[in-house]
Amino acid sequence: MEEIERSFSSLKSDDKETLDEHKQLYKSRPNPKLSQEERRKSLLALQKEKRQKLLNENRELEEISHLKRKISDVWKQEIDFIEQRKSEREDWFKQTHRYKNTLMLSEWFLEIPDNFPEWIMVPCPKGQRTLLVSRLNCATAYNKYGSPITTFKSQLPRNTILDCIFCNKTSTFYVLDVLQWNSHCLRNCQTDFRFYWLKSKFPEYPQLGLHMGSNECAIKTIEWSKCDKCLLTEIMSRHPMFENNEPELDGLLFYHPEVFYSAGSTPLVGWLKPFMMPQVLSVPVSDQHLQGKPLGCASVNDYIELFNQKSTKKAPQKRRGRNKLMKFDDEQKENDSDLSSAMNSTCESIDDNSISDVHIPEPSMDT
Repeated sequence: MEEIERSFSSLKSDDKETLDEHKQLYKSRPNPKLSQEERRKSLLALQKEKRQKLLNENRELEEISHLKRKISDVWKQEIDFIEQRKSEREDWFKQTHRYKNTLMLSEWFLEIPDNFPEWIMVPCPKGQRTLLVSRLNCATAYNKYGSPITTFKSQLPRNTILDCIFCNKTSTFYVLDVLQWNSHCLRNCQTDFRFYWLKSKFPEYPQLGLHMGSNECAIKTIEWSKCDKCLLTEIMSRHPMFENNEPELDGLLFYHPEVFYSAGSTPLVGWLKPFMMPQVLSVPVSDQHLQGKPLGCASVNDYIELFNQKSTKKAPQKRRGRNKLMKFDDEQKENDSDLSSAMNSTCESIDDNSISDVHIPEPSMDT
């Protein structure tokens, strides 16, 4: 009896360990009590972990030259049907959602990190945030929801993707960042390398900054600098920031030097309005920059609260314009889910004798 009790106790402990492992794997909600600096460190650690995991997976794929899977004839028919439906859905998705939620967005820069002098500051002009994608002798600009804005002739290298601000008044795209250049993916490169790439490549294409027949919209880079306090003071004492004040300065972006380009908002990219610099960073600015401070906002927190209230009112109007696409999206997901369930139930009734070898092609990297 004692031996039986010991066996049962060991089984319970094993179950508990398994449960703990599942709890660790489960995607938990972010803790709102964590500071911005703690979330920055956590994201950087996760970024390194993902990169190492990807390297390990690639090594395994190189070692396994031929990956085979046993599957039944019934499974083949079901999978062919699923793949056909999936291909049709992907074609439709590429036309309407291909570049949706691709841009890397910032957070309010309220907690200053210890290594702040190593960060990179980019002055951001007023305009519309766009994703500029080049193809054969032309380029298309998409807004942050993935909808095309305009297509024009351009001499950008083909298969180039840039994060830009579009100034409609001057028909000029101001480049903030680069995701891909001439088919070379740069998303998994650090900020300092991506910015160095832009600085070295754009001088090779001087025609990009001009308006001409083969380049209908000008594309220009923005001068960035390290976040040294003396250097920031010198920069913010100047007005206008851009030549002839066209475009006007909207705000300042602060990039962590090691962050990869990832979709969505991140604490590794900060945002401040010019009039916030003295209060948040103790950096003096010219009187013209202080004129952008709205009346009734005594502090930075007051302005942010007012900004969030306006954004909340605008959100329902933007969602209404996308309801039809989202409804169609949900219907397709339900159909795919039903087909997957039917396929799984069919699999349970398959005899092992009917299984045959099928060669699965090696996966390819999709940029």
